[in-house]
Amino acid sequence: MRFTALTRWLILAGLTVGAVGTLGTGLNAQYYGRNKVQYQKFDFKVMKTRHFDVYFYLQDEQTVKTAALMAERWYARLARMFNYELRSRQPLVLYGSGPQFQQTTVIPDLMGEGTGGVTESFKRRIVLPYGASLFETDHVIGHELVHAFQYDIMSQGHSDAARMSGQSLRIPLWFIEGMAEYLSIGPVDPNTAMWMRDAVRRKDVPTIRKMENEYRYFPYRWGQAFWAYITGRWGDEIIGKLMKSVGRTGDYEIILEGVLGVKLKQLSADWQKAMQDAYLPLLDKTQATDKYAKVLFKGTESSVYNIAPVISPNGKEIVFLSSRDLFSVDMYLADAETGKIKRKLVSTALDPHYESIQFIRSAGSWDAKGDKLAGSARDGPSFRSSTLRKIRWRGKSPSPSWVRS
Repeated sequence: MRFTALTRWLILAGLTVGAVGTLGTGLNAQYYGRNKVQYQKFDFKVMKTRHFDVYFYLQDEQTVKTAALMAERWYARLARMFNYELRSRQPLVLYGSGPQFQQTTVIPDLMGEGTGGVTESFKRRIVLPYGASLFETDHVIGHELVHAFQYDIMSQGHSDAARMSGQSLRIPLWFIEGMAEYLSIGPVDPNTAMWMRDAVRRKDVPTIRKMENEYRYFPYRWGQAFWAYITGRWGDEIIGKLMKSVGRTGDYEIILEGVLGVKLKQLSADWQKAMQDAYLPLLDKTQATDKYAKVLFKGTESSVYNIAPVISPNGKEIVFLSSRDLFSVDMYLADAETGKIKRKLVSTALDPHYESIQFIRSAGSWDAKGDKLAGSARDGPSFRSSTLRKIRWRGKSPSPSWVRS
């Protein structure tokens, strides 16, 4: 979806969302002179379970045991799904928060705010922070463990583990990431359904080959929808057969045609028809956003983000986060009906207090009177009280000041 309806008169456009997990891609490449900031040293311990070596530093071991239990439960599910056992113990590195996770040295790449977990190829290590909820943590563990199985299966008979990222093999991201999403959240997801319904409305359900364009067709959502169709038609056991074939041939088109017994062109047509049959009946019951709303802030190629809107209690003002100044994601106050910018509230590029305002999550929350906005920011390794602040203003032209919360 390129447009998200917020109210009957408001749309913020140009939204892109960071990925939940990654398989050798989706990270910012680290270049000379750009090093990770190390705020603190972590004293890691190891908790051993039946299949995992869990690395942790948190004092509350019960939290670690809960994550380990999730991981073992996912292992049992995925081992049955792939009909495969990992050939060695699985490392799982846990961090207490996103900012601490971004300091990891397991992965040399710089971690963006949209990265919820990674699985590296050489030692097949899963690295992730605890999520905001048990559900989120469970989802990321499951998603990343799918990648661990994929790496191990694809690496059979190959000497160079780096090839197993799916880049040297002819395996597109929708195949890899879509499978991880399908197996970790199931065949039904309202977010994916929203994307597919919009694609049917715009007559833009792609062929399988066109899904290789990951910039146009987000591999997590499109891939999940495709795998839901494949398993709905051939059963979940087909996943293990396809993955084992990947390790032998490395060409997904040959794999799909050989295992499924259907030519790629026909498979694309069948999938497109299935999407139309599923979502066309819903079009009369739903409306396209341009029928009842207007665009206030439209993303461009140079300024992609206009996100996390928060409407004032009286409905006249809106605070949102935007990359319109190119160098950073900043916070703006605007007229909610016209979209006219009243002022920039936070400039993260110039203010040393802001290493991050966690732009993917939320811009904040207004108080009942509409003269205060509470939001989170990070100027160090974590979100303790010293980094949670409030914007205060009164009158039509607010002057924000930041105070300790």
